[in-house]
Amino acid sequence: MAEPLEPIAAGVASALKSLRARAGLREERLGDTGPALDSLSGLASVRDAGGTSVPQAVVRAVRTAAARLEPTYSIVADASLALELAQDPPDELYSTDLGRRRTALVKNWDLLHRLRSAPAGPAPTLRTLRLDLETAALSALAVALTDAERGAFKQPEADVPERSGLIRSPVPTVLTVFRRVATALRETQTTGPDGRGWAQDLRTEGQAPKLPAPMSTSYGLKSIMLIEGHLAADLVDVAKFLETPADTRTGFATRTQRQPTPEGTATVLSVLHQVNGTAAFDAELDALSASVQHPVERSRPFILTTLLETSVQFGRRQLTEDIVAALLAARRQFRGWQLWSQRAEEGLVAPAPSVPHTARSVRALVLALGSSLDDALRASATEAIDEAASWLAEGQNLEGTSELIERQSDDGRTEAMYLRHYTAAWVVKALVSAGLSSRHAAVTTALARIWADYRPEIGLWRWSNGELPVWMTADSVEALHLAALSEMLTLRER
Repeated sequence: MAEPLEPIAAGVASALKSLRARAGLREERLGDTGPALDSLSGLASVRDAGGTSVPQAVVRAVRTAAARLEPTYSIVADASLALELAQDPPDELYSTDLGRRRTALVKNWDLLHRLRSAPAGPAPTLRTLRLDLETAALSALAVALTDAERGAFKQPEADVPERSGLIRSPVPTVLTVFRRVATALRETQTTGPDGRGWAQDLRTEGQAPKLPAPMSTSYGLKSIMLIEGHLAADLVDVAKFLETPADTRTGFATRTQRQPTPEGTATVLSVLHQVNGTAAFDAELDALSASVQHPVERSRPFILTTLLETSVQFGRRQLTEDIVAALLAARRQFRGWQLWSQRAEEGLVAPAPSVPHTARSVRALVLALGSSLDDALRASATEAIDEAASWLAEGQNLEGTSELIERQSDDGRTEAMYLRHYTAAWVVKALVSAGLSSRHAAVTTALARIWADYRPEIGLWRWSNGELPVWMTADSVEALHLAALSEMLTLRER
C-alpha cells in the first residue's frame, strides 16, 4: 500500500502493529482498557462480530477480516498477530515469540501458500518481512476492518495533490529541481576575509552581509558536488577556504564557537575527502578518535553519527568500531523498542525517543556495515538497524526538532551550539538506506513533506520560521537523491 492511510485506518493499523509483539492478538492482552482496545472497540466490524466481551469481539473481527484478505497478506497478518487461521500449522507459526513466528513464516512460505491454493512467489527475507511486508499486510487489514467507517468517502485519484505525482515519478523532476538548487546555492555564496563560502542562513534580501562558516560551507559544497558529481572550477576557491582551519588548533569550529569541535571537524573533513581523496588529515582524525571517549560526545547521538559517517569515509576501522559500539550503547528501551533519544547520559528522567536521532543512527549504521567490522558488532548493528527502521516505518512525527549542545571551553567558558534537525529528510535517508522501497508509505509521506517545504521560486528549502538553512537544503538534496536511486532500482527490477 504505497499511499498513506486515511486517519481512521491509520489508527487501527498502529493498534494492530502494537499487538503483534510477544504472543500476538489475545483477549487477555486487550484487557478492559488501553490504546489498542480504544482504537478497535468502536468499529462497526467489531460490533457486528458478537461475543461475550469486547476483547472477544475484537479478536473475532480481526480474524474474520484477515481471512478475507488476498492470500499473501492474509498469511502474513495471520502469523504476525498469531490469529491461528491455518489448519495443521507448521511448528512455531503461532509461537508466543514474534521472532520465531517470522522465522517459521519465511521457512514455510511455499507450504502456507499451497494450503491456500495460491501462488507463493519468492519468499521474503526476514528484513523485508519486518520492514515492508508486515506493514503492508497490517495496513490492508486495517482498511478491511474500517471499511464501514470510511464508506464512500475515498479520495478519487484525480483529487490527489499534484505534488504526489513528483513522488511516483521522482527522477525527471529531481533532475530539474537539482539544477535549480545548484544555481540558487551559487547565487547565495558570501565572501569574508578568509575566503568564499556559505553562511548558515541563505537569505540575501533585507539581510546584512554574512560571513561564510566552515560547517555551512561544507553543506553547500556537498550539495553541489552531489548534484553535479564533481568539484566545478568555479568552486575551487570555496574548497580552499575549507582547507584553512579556524585557528592554529587541530580541527574546525562553527562561527559561534571559540575552539574546534568533533562534529564541526568531521563535517568539514567529510567534504574535503570528497574534494581530495588522497589527503590524509591524520592529526584531525586522531583528534576525533580521542574525542569519542569524552562524556559529551558519547552521550549525543548527533555527534556520534556525524563522526561515524566521516570515519567510514576515511576507512578508520578502529574508530568506526568504537563509534558503532558507543552508538549502540546509547539506545534506550521505549515501550518494547530499543531506540535513540536526543541525549543518552545517565540521570535523565524518562527521555522520549527522537525520530531524527533514530533516523540519523540508522543511516550511519547502514554506512558502517559497508566497512570492516567485528562479526559480533556487525550482527548487533544489523539488528539495531532492523528494529529502528521498523519503528520509523510505522509512521512517526515528521516535525523538525532543535537541540542544544553545551561544552566548557579551554578558558572555562560555556560554549553553546544550537542545532535543528530536518526530520523528514532523515527519515527518507534512513528508510531507503535500510532497504525500504521509495514507494513505501512511510517514505512517500516523508517525501511529501520535503516537497512541501521546497520553494521552487528560489530553489531552496524553507524552515518553518522563514529562514533558509543551508543544511536543510543539503539534507533534502541527499534524501531526494537516495529516493531517486531507490526508484530507479525498483523500476529496473520490474
